Amino acid sequence: IPGKFKLPNLHFDRELLRFNNLPDGWYVKRAMWDTQDLIQNGGRFMLDRTDAPLKVVVGTDGGRIHVTVVDAKGEPASGKRVNLIPGNLTSAQQLVARLSSCYSDDQGVCTIFTLPNETPRSVFAPGDYVVMAAEIPYNQSSDVMDLFWRTIQSKGTKIKLQPGSSGEASIKQEVLR
Repeated sequence: IPGKFKLPNLHFDRELLRFNNLPDGWYVKRAMWDTQDLIQNGGRFMLDRTDAPLKVVVGTDGGRIHVTVVDAKGEPASGKRVNLIPGNLTSAQQLVARLSSCYSDDQGVCTIFTLPNETPRSVFAPGDYVVMAAEIPYNQSSDVMDLFWRTIQSKGTKIKLQPGSSGEASIKQEVLR
């Protein structure tokens, strides 16, 4: 890195692109398979052409998000699910691949978030994010995701993450409505 690289042992089938062990402060800025944006669809793609390039761009100016969950008395709330979404999402349908989550520790703090089928991460691209502490039912049907979307839009806390910095928020548990 930088430069071209080869991915050995790929098979013509459905693939899932994941990145492990990036250096501290690095994040995947862009990943494209031909014209498909793999960041927006959770890294899933069909490896059905040998002439289509896979392009990956990493950023080294990532920042960290630090969320503290508190109860009604302002005391740390442990074991609460914290949901994180990029601020540029425009619909509930985009949540499936972009909804990161974390559970607060005994101090009520979340710093390591996980996307579905990805390794946990603590570094994010600079930009706008929205966080909200709320439990989401296991059955994540379209109705549940629509309800979550409406709730995070009205009750979520916005965080602006600057390059190489930390974004912080203190939030309370919300109920999906």
